[in-house]
Amino acid sequence: MDRLTQFNVAISVLSTFVLLLKAVLYVLRVWYPLLAAVVNAILTGLYVASMYGQAGPDMSDSRYPSKTAWYITKSCDYAKASGYVKYCQMAKGSFACTVFMV
Repeated sequence: MDRLTQFNVAISVLSTFVLLLKAVLYVLRVWYPLLAAVVNAILTGLYVASMYGQAGPDMSDSRYPSKTAWYITKSCDYAKASGYVKYCQMAKGSFACTVFMV
């Protein structure tokens, strides 16, 4: 697994843990607004870093370097020849989810 994928999995697991923790602390009336603001700012920063990583430069093929990932700027029709349309759609969906989370 590459680093970006590991990073995305890590922040997803962290977000799930924080959501469970928020629920428990809210019920116990210990979830204060200042604490919420700090935790939410940290999570937002992590998601912004993930969004930058997904939309950032794509240097995986040295013959075709790109300033942005090809699946963001182009249609998934380009992946039909190699049979990777589903992977392209998953990448677009993952990026859309990250943008939505931010």
